Amino acid sequence: MPHVRKYLAIARASLEVIFVYRSSFALNTFGTVFYVVAMFYLWQTIFLGKPGALGNVQIPWTPGRVLMVVILVASAATIRVALNLGTAAISFWVRSPWSMVPMFVHQLGEFAKYPITIYSVAVQAVIVVAIPFAFVSFFPTAYIFGVDAWSLLGLLTPLIAVYCLFMAVTVFRIGLRRYESTGH
Repeated sequence: MPHVRKYLAIARASLEVIFVYRSSFALNTFGTVFYVVAMFYLWQTIFLGKPGALGNVQIPWTPGRVLMVVILVASAATIRVALNLGTAAISFWVRSPWSMVPMFVHQLGEFAKYPITIYSVAVQAVIVVAIPFAFVSFFPTAYIFGVDAWSLLGLLTPLIAVYCLFMAVTVFRIGLRRYESTGH
């Protein structure tokens, strides 16, 4: 059974990489999706020495689970885009061209690359509640792999995506009302 744990850990890391990659870019073309799937397959073939290693993981790949993976990836991308839009909208109020808030939030997104369990409770609270980057990769991955302690939170990812998008668009619209063009 140790080899199964090894494959499970590698497959989990692979899926988290895909969630982080997909959440960094808006889903805009079929070619991008094809590229991600092809890179994932090649990564498994080259580094694991056997194609389709994810198929060896003890996950029942039902049509419902595959559909949920698609929904979770789209939700993760929506969260990332919404957070970027919301922080970029701050430029309506900050007159300085050197606003650090968007860069800070972008750098905080680097925390999404790793399991939240390695961070302190304070950092976990920030990336779960304040700026929900944990819903970009950790919680969806926990749901897919059936990690009991965290998997139910993965189901909240689409709801969090809708909330983040609503808040980002609201902040952006308020900023547009406040906008003053140059010269006025």
